[in-house]
Amino acid sequence: MVFLLVAVLAGSPAAVAQQPDRQTAPSTQDAGVDVDELPISLVRIRRGLAALPDVPPDARLHLDYYVDVYGTLPHTVLFDAVDLDPTGPVVYGGMTHSEFLRVVTPQEFSSPVANLSGLAFGASSWAVRRASERRQEEIEARIAEERRLLEAQRQRELDERRRQEASAPDGQPPPP
Repeated sequence: MVFLLVAVLAGSPAAVAQQPDRQTAPSTQDAGVDVDELPISLVRIRRGLAALPDVPPDARLHLDYYVDVYGTLPHTVLFDAVDLDPTGPVVYGGMTHSEFLRVVTPQEFSSPVANLSGLAFGASSWAVRRASERRQEEIEARIAEERRLLEAQRQRELDERRRQEASAPDGQPPPP
């Protein structure tokens, strides 16, 4: 399929117009290049084209490119905060979970230094203690008001009794 496409494009007037003139182009034989010695194998190219899947007519303009990239990987340091020296002794064994999290978590995403849960617990304890103190103050104020009212009532009763004793004739007991 692809070979047919290459053959059609090679024979088209646009492709012929784009090719350089054969009389002005330098010959590969004149330059001393042996075409048979180039690292190109027509057998491998034909085999690769034959291995390509058939393309349906509606997807013929969809081109797929396959690229093989050969190179070396850049040096990547995964655990730079951990001493992985194989010659030294193991200090205490494997890492704890908190040590592992400290190593693999970036500084920007690590938790703040302050213990916010302790701060929240302290604030809630203070609020509960303050509410309890206010409740105790309200109870004490109510008790003091009741005492004041009882004392005032007792004082009125004593005043009433004294007034009755003062208004009673001599020798008669005051009415209860």
